[in-house]
Amino acid sequence: MISIPELDKEIDAKVTFVGKSIDLLSRTFPIEVKVSSSANLRPNMTVVIKVIFNTNMKALTVPMNVVQSVNNEKIVYVAETDGKKTVARKRVVEVDGVYDDKANIKSGLAAGDKVITIGYQGLNDGDLVKL
Repeated sequence: MISIPELDKEIDAKVTFVGKSIDLLSRTFPIEVKVSSSANLRPNMTVVIKVIFNTNMKALTVPMNVVQSVNNEKIVYVAETDGKKTVARKRVVEVDGVYDDKANIKSGLAAGDKVITIGYQGLNDGDLVKL
């Protein structure tokens, strides 16, 4: 994905070349991306390139800041109904990478779980919550 801030435009493209050596100072390597010709594109324009290595349409992601480290475990709190009350339940999760400040959850959550994203820092398992 190529983002051109000057044009406020994004273009899907394919990487056509990847350099074989890494610059030791900047920890970067050259790549080339082929884009279609356009009258708006000019030499030396600055672009932001996001390279997608893997896509998982079934991935569960949560904001990284809601994942807490407690006693060497990664936890999040979810809101669950307990009779007529809504309570916070602690879930131990396994994080499988972070991208754009979102944690990919490998295990511990299911689709549809209501992850608590506000006020989660002071919660304990079983605390009453208001949605």
